[in-house]
Amino acid sequence: MARFVRERLEAHKHVFLGTLRADGAPRISGIEVTIGAGEIWLGSMTASRKIRDLRRDPRMVLHSGSDDPPSFVGDARVSGRAE
Repeated sequence: MARFVRERLEAHKHVFLGTLRADGAPRISGIEVTIGAGEIWLGSMTASRKIRDLRRDPRMVLHSGSDDPPSFVGDARVSGRAE
């Protein structure tokens, strides 16, 4: 994982998780992440809608969010499949 992406994902307590609902519509949720050993761990309750989305369809995207100007230094997005 690129250092900049990791820094942006760790810059805020909460990031945004995009998943797919059963009908294919997108869902965006706030979530906490932990990064270690090259893996991104999602923090959530096991029965939450976002986790049920991922169990049904593991495609996901994380967005770091961004700072407001003038302190904006960039944002990061990571997409993939949850395991």
